[in-house]
Amino acid sequence: MWECENCRKENKDDRKECWNCSIPKGMTLAETQKNSNFASQHSSNYAESNQPFENQTIRSSISGRESALLHRYTDAYLVAKVTVGIGSLIKTVGIIFAALIFLSAFGLGSYITSGNGNGVILISVLVVGASYAFTVGFVFYVIGIIVSANGQVLKATLDNTVGNSPFLTNNLKARVMSLPEE
Repeated sequence: MWECENCRKENKDDRKECWNCSIPKGMTLAETQKNSNFASQHSSNYAESNQPFENQTIRSSISGRESALLHRYTDAYLVAKVTVGIGSLIKTVGIIFAALIFLSAFGLGSYITSGNGNGVILISVLVVGASYAFTVGFVFYVIGIIVSANGQVLKATLDNTVGNSPFLTNNLKARVMSLPEE
């Protein structure tokens, strides 16, 4: 792992430029701007081919519109991931609540019948407790599924929007969607 000298983000060793700001490894934004040949060569190559190439365009050659879109889409993907995570958390909490309710019903039934040994009361309490636990667990689980589905729909909508954006190049689209580089 190496740390970008410009934005201080961690990068994998095999990357030649920062995943966040696209500054080449070992350089700062000021150094890339001083080296006008470097900036003009990469931005013109990138604009002509509109295809991935070995040295991705640097931040200084990204327009303000592209930069704003990158931030907007990155934030939107984060919201989608968090929404899916919250849905999963709701499902997990529902399962835990259902298990606790059932165990509480079992404990209550055992306590009530411990003195008189009446098995009918124990079975009744267990049936009512299991029904209540199932209902609570089911409601939480369904709510969790709905929340997770909304997050997945948001991801799919973002993928479609980013993929069809005329304002982003293919490399920037791939970067926003967290797709691997070619």
